[in-house]
Order: sequence, then C-alpha cells, then structure tokens
Amino acid sequence: MKARSRFIVLGTFSLLLFSCASYTDKSKAVRASLSAGLYDDALEKIEKSDLAKTDRDKVLYHMEKGMILYTAGRYASAVKDWAKASDRIEQLYTISISRQASSFAMNDSYADYEGELHEKILLPLMSALAYFANQEPDKAIVEIRRTYELLKVINAEGNSKNTFSRDAFSHYLSGLIYESKHEWDSAIVEYRNALEIGASNKKWMETLSLRPIVESLGRLAEFRGRQDVLSNLKKSHPDVSWTKHQSLMEKGEVYVVYEAGKSPLKTPKDFVVPTGDTAVRISFPVFKESYYSSRGAEVFLDDKPMGRTVLVQDVGQLAQQALNDRRFRDIVKLAARVIVKDQAARAAGRALGPLAQIATNVAGVVTETADTRSWTSLPDSIQILRVPVPAHQEVRIRIRPDSGNPVEFKIRARPGEKKLIRARTFD
Repeated sequence: MKARSRFIVLGTFSLLLFSCASYTDKSKAVRASLSAGLYDDALEKIEKSDLAKTDRDKVLYHMEKGMILYTAGRYASAVKDWAKASDRIEQLYTISISRQASSFAMNDSYADYEGELHEKILLPLMSALAYFANQEPDKAIVEIRRTYELLKVINAEGNSKNTFSRDAFSHYLSGLIYESKHEWDSAIVEYRNALEIGASNKKWMETLSLRPIVESLGRLAEFRGRQDVLSNLKKSHPDVSWTKHQSLMEKGEVYVVYEAGKSPLKTPKDFVVPTGDTAVRISFPVFKESYYSSRGAEVFLDDKPMGRTVLVQDVGQLAQQALNDRRFRDIVKLAARVIVKDQAARAAGRALGPLAQIATNVAGVVTETADTRSWTSLPDSIQILRVPVPAHQEVRIRIRPDSGNPVEFKIRARPGEKKLIRARTFD
C-alpha cells in the first residue's frame, strides 16, 4: 500500500511540474501575431489556446481577445469582450471559499485570475477609447465613470497607494469627450481634476506632461469667463498659451491617440528558503520591461508637421506599482503557504516513509512558482495630440512613429466636430 501511495505522489508531482509553464511563454504566439498585424491569426490562436478553455483564465482570455479586436479597429466587438472581463472580475469579487483554499494550498496560478489593479482600471478606460473611436461619446463617458467608481472601491479597501488614488488620464480623456459634446462646463471640471491630480503626483510629473491639460483648461476657462481658473493658471503656468476657443470652433479637430510599445511582462523571481531539514522555493512575480524603440510619434496634417504626441498614461509604470502595492500581502500569504507545505511534507514522512516526504518536498518546490499571468497585449504608454483641421475639407493625417512605417488617415470634419483616430506600434 505504501509503494502504491509513493507512486501516486510522485506521479502527481510530475504532472504538476509539467503544468507549471509560464503564462508569458504560453501567450507568446498570440502576441507575435498581434504585433505582426495578423489579427485574424491572433484571434484563431487565442481561440485554440488554453485561455479559451480554462475557467480560471476567463478574465485574461477576454482582456487579450478584446485588445486584438481593438487593435484591429473592431471596436464594437472589443468592448463586448472587455465587458465580459469586467463582469467576470465582479463575480470573482465574491470568490468561493473552496477556490481560495485550493489556491492557498498550491499557488496563485491555480486561482481564478482577477486582474491586477492597473488592469482593472484600464479595462473601462480602453473601452472608453474604443467607444469614442466608434463615435459613441455617451457610452465612452459611462465607461470613464466606471473608472471613478472602481477607484473609490479600490481605495476604500486599502488595496492601493497614491498611484491609484485618482487617475489624471481618465479625467483628461473625459474632458476631451465632453468637449466633443460641446459640454464646456463639464469639460472644465474634468480638466481641473486632471490638472490637480497630475500636479500633486510626483511620479506622474516625472514622466507625463501637464501642458495639454493646461492648454485645454485655459482655453475653455477663457471662453466661459472663468477668471478664477485663469488667474490660478497664469500663476502656476505663466509660459503656457492656447488658441482662442472661437477660432478652434471654426475648424474640425482630430484627437490622435498613439499607443506605443509592449507592456512589461511578468517573470518569476525565485528564492530558496530553508524550513527545518528541508527547503521550499519561494517565487514572486516581477515585471520585466519589454524593449521597444518607438517612444513617440510625429503627426502631420497633409505634409505640415503638427507636433509630437504627448505621454498621458504610463501603463508600464502603473503595472510596476500594482505589484509593489500588493507585495507585503503576497509575502504574508506566501509565508503561511510555505509553513503548510512543510507540515504536509513532515506528515507524509510519518505516514508513508522517507520517499513520500522527499516527493512532497519536491512538490513544494515545483508548485511554489510565481503566477506570471497578466494582460500581456497592453501598450506600454498611451499618448495624445490634438490636431485642428480645416472644416469641410478632406485632409490627410499621418502618424509617423520613431521607428516603423507611418499610418495615414483621411479625415473630413465639420466645424466644431471632434474625431478620434489611433495607431499602435510594438517595436
């Protein structure tokens, strides 16, 4: 009976070892097709992957599939998948005790994936961009409001630090959308919020520019006679000027959204910790930066240079902060799990003999592998440039990245009309 038990234990752990492949490796083929612009191929690969079949990975499946569709310009389909991801996350908020227990005993990779904090925030924000690109501004505003509510919940539960307390980009994007609806006062409120958040966040200030927010706020405040806002702006940003709103309204305008690079990917970082007469491997996920050369893009109206895109959301920085914010909780959970595994190994040794204890120790090392699942198809940054265009005329907007081929659009806009176009590069 003991020999049979030993065989079962060793066989089970062999299967566990085989199943511990990194999610980053498993999703590599899908990302390769996406970055090559082979969208149908990427969709076919993700449908045939384990993501589409494994219940615990449903959030990832819908996030990744939605990004493929979004990048391909299939915005209506993209938001449907992202809505399914959001719905699944809400369901997992009340995850069953049994599944929590199983993930505690093995490792986090066996639990339902709920998304990192930055991924939860970016789901409605990316949906807002998709809706606006699809000329559905009211639905875009609804998604941004979802971001605000989500941030309130995250902060009320103490799951975040200052980086996630409020999001400047969501308010700036909201202001842009309200402008497109000619709701000037609502746009002013959102731009003021974006400026307040950006100016108070040191990390935001180190990488992102306040200039586009200040210009938008100043122009509308001047138009609406908001002397209180103008007075503060002139004191804090005396070097910034803006186009008169009346002049801008005589033209159309294009919001150029440029999504650059590849978000950092999770990789395991391992430590071996002695526990009495044995050892257990502790493994943490860390984000490793993905190299890419195109950090921005020049925008041209016909052949006239209009400026360079401005960084408004540093996705890579948000990803790093998401892991840092939960590191202490991970250490506590991991320490408890190591103790449980050590106790299991000792119990196996007493019940089945030394070989079973060795096998259980091996299992402790094998199964204590970092959960490397993440939304791997995200860009590393989101950038924006506002481009006024002559009304009622067809013009060419060309987005020329630092490296790679330019993307060109033909645009015709009415006076005061705002349109969003977007481009994505990976290298």
